[in-house]
Amino acid sequence: MAESNIYCYFYNVKREIEGLILSKTKFQDRHLICKILLRSGKTVSVIFYGGQGGGTKKKSSILELGHMIQIQLKYKKSSNDDNVFNSSEWKLIWSHEKIREDHKAFYLMCFYLEVINKLSIEEDIYSEHIDFDTETKGLFRVLSNSLVHLNASVKSSTFDKDCELLIFIGKLLVELGVFPMRSNCVLTDKILHDERSLVLLNDKGGFATAMGLNIDEYSHAESNSGRELWEKLGEISTKKYDEIDFKNINNPSTVKLAWQYLCFQFQLETSQFKTSSMVM
Repeated sequence: MAESNIYCYFYNVKREIEGLILSKTKFQDRHLICKILLRSGKTVSVIFYGGQGGGTKKKSSILELGHMIQIQLKYKKSSNDDNVFNSSEWKLIWSHEKIREDHKAFYLMCFYLEVINKLSIEEDIYSEHIDFDTETKGLFRVLSNSLVHLNASVKSSTFDKDCELLIFIGKLLVELGVFPMRSNCVLTDKILHDERSLVLLNDKGGFATAMGLNIDEYSHAESNSGRELWEKLGEISTKKYDEIDFKNINNPSTVKLAWQYLCFQFQLETSQFKTSSMVM
């Protein structure tokens, strides 16, 4: 497309965007290419010239992972890549001042960003319907709430890695429309209430009783994890992020059950995630 046509086409583009930085890659000496999660829940890649900071004035960079940035776009895409936009200026909207002070919290944040990066799709920033597409907004809602909650937990010395991780996964399941059935056994349709042994069946999309499975070899540890996950997901699904108040997770495999369920629903392999080994 000729530059003049691009210029005319750009009148339909949102020139000012806001979003969270999912990833960043160094470009040449002082520049950065960042993938941004917009409020729409979709992504756009942007070049920030001088974004690495430094230079003669030793300027610091605000372009850090997980920061919320407001960006002014130039009228055309980058000549280096058709899918990358140029930025003319940017400013910080929100930053996590405490997450970097705890290495476990920082690893967890990196995991959040990698998961959202895998699940999100690229925004068609030229679309005239960009302001009306709400289908994927849940991804932004989950990530922004998760980062704020994570930062606050480190600040208040209440950070619990497993609890934060399970809430993040649970909220994703809600927003993505794949939350497991909790009300009835997916095999017998029996109402679930006080059963001690529960199993999360990924391929059935919900919980079942050990009796419904009609097996004796289902281990005590696995049934405890299934029951605990059933209870925690009930709280996650009915309360707002800052209202959830469970303090610990008793069974080590409870979070893994939720994570495996999420991956199964979207045909993802757990080995695809570089940061998962640091948080699971």
